[in-house]
Amino acid sequence: MAKRLGRKRMDYRDPNIGKPVVGLSRMPDGRWRIIGTQTRFTEDDERVAIARFHQMMGEKLYEGLPLEEIEWLRTAAPDIVAGNAITALSRGFTLIGKRDEALLRFWRYVGEEIRTRPKWVAEQTGVEQIGYLTRLKPPEKPPTFVEVESTWKEHFKKSTEQKRRVLHAWEDFKKTAGVTEIEQITPDVAISYRDAVYSRDLTPKMQVNIFSRIRRLFTFARSREIAPQMLADVIDALKRLVPSDSAVSLDPQPIDPMDYKSLIDAADAEDRAMLLLMLNGAYYCAEVVRLKWSMVKDGCIITHRNKHGRCVRVCVLWKETLDALSMLPRKTDFIFNAYTGLPLGTKGAEKRFRVLRTAAKVSMAVTSSHLRDGAATAMAQAGVTDKFFAIAMGHRSGISDHYVKRNPNMVAPACEAIRNYYFCQQLNSCPETIRNLPQPRV
Repeated sequence: MAKRLGRKRMDYRDPNIGKPVVGLSRMPDGRWRIIGTQTRFTEDDERVAIARFHQMMGEKLYEGLPLEEIEWLRTAAPDIVAGNAITALSRGFTLIGKRDEALLRFWRYVGEEIRTRPKWVAEQTGVEQIGYLTRLKPPEKPPTFVEVESTWKEHFKKSTEQKRRVLHAWEDFKKTAGVTEIEQITPDVAISYRDAVYSRDLTPKMQVNIFSRIRRLFTFARSREIAPQMLADVIDALKRLVPSDSAVSLDPQPIDPMDYKSLIDAADAEDRAMLLLMLNGAYYCAEVVRLKWSMVKDGCIITHRNKHGRCVRVCVLWKETLDALSMLPRKTDFIFNAYTGLPLGTKGAEKRFRVLRTAAKVSMAVTSSHLRDGAATAMAQAGVTDKFFAIAMGHRSGISDHYVKRNPNMVAPACEAIRNYYFCQQLNSCPETIRNLPQPRV
């Protein structure tokens, strides 16, 4: 048999609570012995012996502290001083809720003594494994909201817009949940905020964006070693922030023809042209604002959706779209421009859509991306070939660019299927949902 190294530790088990009293053992002759020291004493009453042991260990543990510090600890943390300092040491200085400056200084003192004189501390406390606690840290001081926010503002890999969105979601969380300190962020607070977001009639994707931005703020602060253990508890509480259907819906959400008609009716000349282009070419807002007048050739717009230019994209313009574009002034090479004369950005296009959605009294659940979903759904229901569907959507189709550019009208049936679904003139061939829908005003 392998030889046992070291001597056997015999911790006395408290009969009242059933847990061992670390550092105290009882000898066969009935005397009490403090492990790691030469101290022996006799006491028949077990409770008195345990209390006497804690008192003796507490006095030895705090020998190096000033008297005012010891008096403060006796009044502010009697459970540590006169209670069970040995158990607190053996558990690794975990004192949740004890974060006063004086207490932090005390634990720094104990940690420094363990690092410099582990044998002496072991003799004084009776904890023979005290040398293994050299890497323990004192309780964390809770960071302020300003520290967490400033850390995120210094994120060098995020753009100004990304930082703004995260901070905007965080401000909404603070205002809605009514929290002013990090320690107030509990699972119950997260659940109450989640229910408040549910009541706002937002899409699951919008809910995911809001919730993920709030978690991202604390995840990044924790990666920068700002109270990592405390922020880990906050992040765990924020895991309750999930969308109402527990996941982002992967099904397309096409815009309803009646909602699209309401948007068209409430739009001015420039917004009407933007709406027609987004549906005609299945564009996102970020894509339609990058279109230039030079791209419109022979009633078509040919672009590349992939940044390396590998996915050709063709949009055969409807007559309604061409008429709407002909009414726009050419201020710059870009089709859509801001009121300042500069090209319109994605943020400006999204803001225009939200203002138009309110004016048209359309549900807030309708987003600009639903126009692209509507175009895709219309082509799929019309039985458009997969390759032409991919070319119209900007996906990889397997057809070389020069073939598509040589004959872009090959995508005309796919674009016409979108028009027939939303603005068909032959009512007998229209779906039932839009049989009574009039032609858009252009």
